[in-house]
Amino acid sequence: MPFIIECFAEVRKQYPKTKLVLVGEGPESENLKKFAGDLGLTDHVIFAGKLSSEDLVKAYGGADLFVFGSLTETQGIVLAEAKAAGLPVVAVNAYGVSNMVVDGDDGFLVNPELRSFVQKIVLLIEDDELRKRMGDRALKNVQQLSSRNCTEKLVTYYESLLDGVNRPGWQVKAQ
Repeated sequence: MPFIIECFAEVRKQYPKTKLVLVGEGPESENLKKFAGDLGLTDHVIFAGKLSSEDLVKAYGGADLFVFGSLTETQGIVLAEAKAAGLPVVAVNAYGVSNMVVDGDDGFLVNPELRSFVQKIVLLIEDDELRKRMGDRALKNVQQLSSRNCTEKLVTYYESLLDGVNRPGWQVKAQ
């Protein structure tokens, strides 16, 4: 999370009216607040804490884009939530995340390097048309992640495996 705050400090140099809203809480919350303060961002980084479902929807609805800097998140549920809110995503290209964001279509997957990450954020701030197009694509692409679609894909995979078992030349061995 310090990475996102560092990136935001760079973005604010070009766009001083921007705000960063951090949702959630954890053992590093106080350290992150101090870090933001040390960078002179106390009035520009909002630590929203844990939000109710209703307030979380409002937070997404009030955003222009979603940034995600985790290298260890494997499920990326917040990415699906952001996409469902029609937000383009700028995220670190990491395991799990790369399955959730279609690079260049509904967001950007970026190496965990400050300059590259900031460039993609600034691109989306500056290009209203691109931001809207990616947001629209995010809303469309997130439908592929619905439980119904995931279940249908799983059934298709199982059926293809069963078809393979019943083909001549295939043999299943009990272990």
